[in-house]
Amino acid sequence: MHILIILVMTAMSSFAATTSISFWAYDKYAYNSPYYSHYGVSDVTNTIIIASIDLNDSGWGFSTTVTSSYHVSPFIQSNEGTLGPLRSVGWNQYAIIFNESNKTSSILMDGNTIHSGTYVNSPEIFYFGFHDYYGGAQETVIDDFQMRINGTLVYQQGFDGTVLPDGWYVLRQDGGTYIAYGDTTTVHSGTGSMALGATAGGNLFSSIAFDLASVSDPTSVPEPGTVLPSLLLVCSGLYIRFIRRRRTPRRSGKIG
Repeated sequence: MHILIILVMTAMSSFAATTSISFWAYDKYAYNSPYYSHYGVSDVTNTIIIASIDLNDSGWGFSTTVTSSYHVSPFIQSNEGTLGPLRSVGWNQYAIIFNESNKTSSILMDGNTIHSGTYVNSPEIFYFGFHDYYGGAQETVIDDFQMRINGTLVYQQGFDGTVLPDGWYVLRQDGGTYIAYGDTTTVHSGTGSMALGATAGGNLFSSIAFDLASVSDPTSVPEPGTVLPSLLLVCSGLYIRFIRRRRTPRRSGKIG
């Protein structure tokens, strides 16, 4: 009976995971950018944005109250958007952190929190998008993507290969745009990066996505609904066999 109680308590114990997604992005033009770069996490249908980071094109100009070309624009579902730090040419590391226990999220840039708030929907898909509004030959790049669950590194991708990695897929690719796997033009580390770009035209889109659910959580505890019945069955069997053994009469070595 003691064994049964201990196993049931273990099966029912659980915790909510903290998921962190980080990547490096190259800001080629800063506030003079002729295109948009979009990074974010959406729900399983990819129709609801839960958290995002946008680098807007130069058409918005400078503003401290509304959309700006000069500022990083972070967004979280229940707290909407805000103006982040001023942009500058070069590599920046962005991170989006989700705490499932209280549905809070934080967006970091180079290790500093630039926005925080709450969310409702479950984060399922990471997306990277490019919008070449004005046209012309343009390119936006990310590199060194990582995913952590409860602080443990569970996935990383350096985009050094020449094919789209497992778990990644194309969301949209308009004619006149390209998706370059293992691009060697602008690299943060290794030999390649992931580039989205256009060769001509205007108002063109391309985007890729990564299925966060394709990565398993090594720290997860099985759901009680699926494990508890089997544990009860196993423990019941142990208890029954224990009773049967006690009720079986002992046999002596004597005959007759």
